[in-house]
Amino acid sequence: MKIFYYGLVLLCSVTLWGCSKGNTNAPATIDPATGKHAVANWVSPTVHGGLDFGASKNMGACQECHGNDFAGGISKVSCLNTSGCHGVGVFSPHPQKPWRGGGLITHTLVNVDNALVCAACHTKGQNLSTPILSSYATGAPGCFNSTLCHGEVGHANDPQPWSAPANHGANPGLIGRPGAKFSIAACQPCHAVPSTGQNPLFTVPKTGMPGGCSSAGCHDQNINLAHPFVWLPNRVAGITTSHATAGDLSNSCGLCHGIALNGVGGVPSAPTCFGPGSSKTFGAITLRCHATSPAAAPINCTSCHSSPPNGTVSPNQANAHTAHWAIPGLAAIANFGGCDTCHNGNGFGKATHADGTVNVALSPTFQAKTGGAATFDPNLVRCSNVSCHGGQITPPWTTGTINVNTDCNNCHILGTTQFNSYNSGRFTDPGPPATIVNLHDFHLNSVGLVCTDCHNTSNLAVNHFTHLETQIMEGPASATIGGGTTSVTTYVAGVPGSGSCTPSPTSPCHATRTW
Repeated sequence: MKIFYYGLVLLCSVTLWGCSKGNTNAPATIDPATGKHAVANWVSPTVHGGLDFGASKNMGACQECHGNDFAGGISKVSCLNTSGCHGVGVFSPHPQKPWRGGGLITHTLVNVDNALVCAACHTKGQNLSTPILSSYATGAPGCFNSTLCHGEVGHANDPQPWSAPANHGANPGLIGRPGAKFSIAACQPCHAVPSTGQNPLFTVPKTGMPGGCSSAGCHDQNINLAHPFVWLPNRVAGITTSHATAGDLSNSCGLCHGIALNGVGGVPSAPTCFGPGSSKTFGAITLRCHATSPAAAPINCTSCHSSPPNGTVSPNQANAHTAHWAIPGLAAIANFGGCDTCHNGNGFGKATHADGTVNVALSPTFQAKTGGAATFDPNLVRCSNVSCHGGQITPPWTTGTINVNTDCNNCHILGTTQFNSYNSGRFTDPGPPATIVNLHDFHLNSVGLVCTDCHNTSNLAVNHFTHLETQIMEGPASATIGGGTTSVTTYVAGVPGSGSCTPSPTSPCHATRTW
């Protein structure tokens, strides 16, 4: 009985280990607390079937829980003949034939390392509607070695001319095979040695390409390149695409730059993609690559800097980013999460982006009413003629601060020269001598009050920083007067004859005044 008991425990342990531990190639998509997929919107075909985490990347990972035959396994959830999944009557772990539609999820985009899983159903052309080959080879299953569906095929059925970068580089794979930008790994079986696995050299000779992909007129700037030289737009003539928007980054980039994209175990000439060793100089071009692993943070630019930047080392230096991002609405005003407000025209995809220099160009949307164009002084790290600051010189970006409740004059000045200047009705000061003065000027400069004697900072906070991109004032200023810790008990705005101001009994101000 004990032998049976311990055997049962061992069996359960092995079973649970297989689902919770996972193999080294399995994407980390299982929440250990629930045993379910942790990736958002997993039921979407483009997610659970996608190249980032899904079956197109590694169908073998699905087998761990759904069974080698995908009929349910230990998960008890079948991928076959299921309404809501691949469909009733569809006995395949992938979309129903011909599996060439549905956005970008087509069999031409699937990682070629899935060939071993495909072999379970398609060895020597089995279960194909129309077999492609008349004879088949033996050996390790491969997508283009005549063991499954295809032999080594050319590009006659692909968009022509295939040699054009827009075709062989960017074709999404809906017609013909996917271009290199969508999956360099898809090029590997025919163009590289080894044809599968790590550290491929894309040097297999082809017709008109004696040096493979490194032949003259192709990627000949470096013998090991399988993509454009300095693969960022506008760095060198003719390069308009970016590796940042390439598909299948985790598989394709890892072929040469190491599985962790840190250069370890990759092609010797392929550098790490992040950290100090990633800065490279190519002639007159210097590139500063990712600060942290782009594999760990593949979206939203956060492999180089947080959003907003929150550190102490370039390019992730916080400085006044945090304060500006906290302003309601500012982060969403311009493109790229508000970056274009101060880095106008220098964002992702531009030649100046990630070039090792802080390129500040203030958007004309935020130009002050007077004083000329908004500018930034890189030596004093201050801005001038910015409407947000009332056209005044700002505190230093690196060390300056503004208390929005008390440092009013840092951004607001008396008069009408700026969009946010303070100016109000005129008042006859009995003197002597009797003079006509501006009410703001009188209260602040003659009487010696401060802004918060009249303006309630709690009420002010409601609309203080809304729509900084406009030239008008949001919310009536009168709504901020009185109450709280101010010296005003009640304030009634209105047309002449209906307005009034009643200071608090403890203030040194006048009695109730009307106008």
